[in-house]
Amino acid sequence: MKQQPDKMTAYYYRAAHINTDLNLDNQMYRLLHHAMTNGVTAYTLYVDDGFSGLSLDRPALNEMQIAMAQGRIGKIVVTDISRISRNTVHTLLFSEYAAKYDIGIETVGGEDLRAILDKSRKLYEALNFAWLLMKGGDCK
Repeated sequence: MKQQPDKMTAYYYRAAHINTDLNLDNQMYRLLHHAMTNGVTAYTLYVDDGFSGLSLDRPALNEMQIAMAQGRIGKIVVTDISRISRNTVHTLLFSEYAAKYDIGIETVGGEDLRAILDKSRKLYEALNFAWLLMKGGDCK
């Protein structure tokens, strides 16, 4: 009997409008194709149908975050970064949450989103620091 890995790969997809079944089906197909071509046998699909990418308060995303905290997920795969969020700050926050549990985030194309987001985070912090300096505020 083949032993299952300790952690699953989470495939996450979403669409903002409920009547976008074709879009959801396309995302699901791409994610399942990724699993098949990369030999991923232990995975879970998380889908938010009809939930905006402008908020992180989504049922499947919340469920996935619980599984992340419980140590059940080793990697998250999405079709593109906008599936996590359409808000840069929210995306950075989600990336930090994943990093806390040492969970990778990647696209079906193989892009390491955590590495990309770490660069964005550094730029965001530098811009925030510069803004505070210009404002004359405290830079703690």
